[in-house]
Amino acid sequence: MTSNDLKYLCCSIEGRSVLYNIIDNSGVFRDTFDSDPITHAYNAGRRSIGVNLLDQIKAELHDEYIQMLREHNDGR
Repeated sequence: MTSNDLKYLCCSIEGRSVLYNIIDNSGVFRDTFDSDPITHAYNAGRRSIGVNLLDQIKAELHDEYIQMLREHNDGR
């Protein structure tokens, strides 16, 4: 994702909500282990996408990241 795309998404509550849901659904905040190696590989790959997105947001838009967490914790 380009920096401009990310800035565009982070400038609204709806965009931040979408990004948070992508990160959350990718499994960033969960363990990826599964006894089945295929499922484990799938989970790890999925998580990797979310980790990369999260790292980019933290590096480029730290204030918006904090706002995104606040909004999520407030139930928005």
